[in-house]
Amino acid sequence: MDMKVLDRANEIQKRLVKLEKMRKLLEDKEWSAYLIGSGARFDEAIPLSSDMRTVLLGMCIGESARLQKEFENL
Repeated sequence: MDMKVLDRANEIQKRLVKLEKMRKLLEDKEWSAYLIGSGARFDEAIPLSSDMRTVLLGMCIGESARLQKEFENL
């Protein structure tokens, strides 16, 4: 295994940790989800509807599966 592969494996692992945290928060109905851009104030945040949360959760799960497969193939 060369350094390039190790670096990519580390990147994938870090991303998977973030995606897992995001997935848990999106699945928790008690947690309010908002979309806010970098540099924006909180009062400019847009609340996410249930449908938006479902779409984001699906994207999160799909990205996790893709990254796990890539990691296994390294």
